[in-house]
Amino acid sequence: MPSAADVIAPCAGAGNPVRLTAWLQAILALVALLAASCATLERSRESKLVGQWRTTNPRATVDYTFVKDGTFSGRVTADGAIVANFTGKWSLTADEILYEYTSDTAGSIAPGTRDRDKLLTITADHFVIEARDGSRRRYLRVVR
Repeated sequence: MPSAADVIAPCAGAGNPVRLTAWLQAILALVALLAASCATLERSRESKLVGQWRTTNPRATVDYTFVKDGTFSGRVTADGAIVANFTGKWSLTADEILYEYTSDTAGSIAPGTRDRDKLLTITADHFVIEARDGSRRRYLRVVR
């Protein structure tokens, strides 16, 4: 039965273990570089979301403020009345905004409630989500 060195040696070029080590180091460096760039892209998306946002429709106005530390606050108003006035924690996955509500002074959302919206688009001045019910909402930046 051939040893591991016998199987690997032809790939290393004339049995040269130094060449194999160089290839492995290059592959590991490439993997590390790709992982770092993915983390940078995720932080970039998160930083784009930080700030104050608003969406309006005929029934209500919804304001969210996302803070860099992973907390958020928001308010829903309808016909001039506050329907919800909430706080919580937020995070991003590859394609979703995750929310965990910690308080709502209007009593509409129970503490500990979790929600998620599919993040379809995010730019410096707007983002678009798809809610669980399939509706889409476009939020415009109010303040960075």
